[in-house]
Amino acid sequence: MKKRLLSAVLSSAIIMSTLGSMTGSAIFVGDTEGSESYKERIESYNERYTSSPEITELVADVFPDSDWDLENVWSVNSGEFNCPRFFIEHSHPDYISFSSVTLPQNDEEVEALVNEIKAELGYGDLIKLSAGKDGLDKYSGIGIGFVEENHQLNYMIAEKAYAIIKDKCEISSVQSGFSRRQFIDLLVFNRLYIPCVIDGVEHTEIRDERLKEIYESVDHDMLKEKYGATLDEKGTLEFAENITVIEQLQCFKYFVENYDARIVGTAPSSNDSMTVGEADFSEITYLNGDANRDKITTIADAAAIMQAIANPDKYALSEQGEFNADSKGDGLTVDDAVAIQKKLAGID
Repeated sequence: MKKRLLSAVLSSAIIMSTLGSMTGSAIFVGDTEGSESYKERIESYNERYTSSPEITELVADVFPDSDWDLENVWSVNSGEFNCPRFFIEHSHPDYISFSSVTLPQNDEEVEALVNEIKAELGYGDLIKLSAGKDGLDKYSGIGIGFVEENHQLNYMIAEKAYAIIKDKCEISSVQSGFSRRQFIDLLVFNRLYIPCVIDGVEHTEIRDERLKEIYESVDHDMLKEKYGATLDEKGTLEFAENITVIEQLQCFKYFVENYDARIVGTAPSSNDSMTVGEADFSEITYLNGDANRDKITTIADAAAIMQAIANPDKYALSEQGEFNADSKGDGLTVDDAVAIQKKLAGID
């Protein structure tokens, strides 16, 4: 049911409008589900509203074109138009923004800098890195969006990125969002919508004709018996007063799957976002090439890499040590040991 989408990297200006600025140098992820405010929110919803895996799955089926990565869906008694109402919790990929960075203002120079950082950082398939602009259309930050919901790996990549960027630019603030959650107040209207857009133009006459075709072809007795619903030629559904939200959603799903219809829904209030993960930039644990975690890169690290490759059961590196040693983000290889030797020998 879940759909993993590549995170769109937010610009520094957008991120600064949603999160408080934090100065420092590293991220602490910790227990991303342990935020007290997050726990209180979930407990409150569970006490007041109805939630179940079936409701969550049906909402995903009824809105197949949405980009929601659903975590939970609560059914709320709307009291409006006999229409179902839901609170939706969905997650976004992790991100980090290095704000107020001293960047050149020439597009070509910025592009060259970003490509240079990408090359040193590695992990090309797991991240999307770009430079962002402020409200004055000036380059002012670098953002990284992460593809995988592997918070610990993303944390280590963020540390490595910080170490690389601060060596090239001055950074005055860093903002992060790990295990992000967004809560939507969704009111679903009992109305079918038929998308009829051709070359970017909405053709209402085609839509009305298609709704009439659906009305004429649908089994109205089945609708009434199975879902407690009636349908008119304009695509409006009416449900019996004793109908359950599950039955309403199942009826919506029937039209989505059998007639390629879409259900009309609207969020009557603004989206409410929160970041579950904590951020504390006080100490960097990443050190390029430090495979044995002794806080210095020496020939011993190259030897530790070769031992780990030859006999991983006996000489396995720690998670952080392997990350430090993996210079390209493509897994531990002999090339990583060679890279350390070249670095120590002063060979570029």
